[in-house]
Amino acid sequence: MESDYIKESLQIKGFIDELLANKESGEVEFKSAKGGFPGAFWENLFLFCKY
Repeated sequence: MESDYIKESLQIKGFIDELLANKESGEVEFKSAKGGFPGAFWENLFLFCKY
């Protein structure tokens, strides 16, 4: 339903806004995608998943 989609979208937006407000930490790292999708994304994701 569209109303559920809107609620979920707002929850996700709130979560992202909270992450951005708290900056990077030992648990959260931001990567720039200014030039497009980061080429090292999958390598970084793999390294994080190993732990």
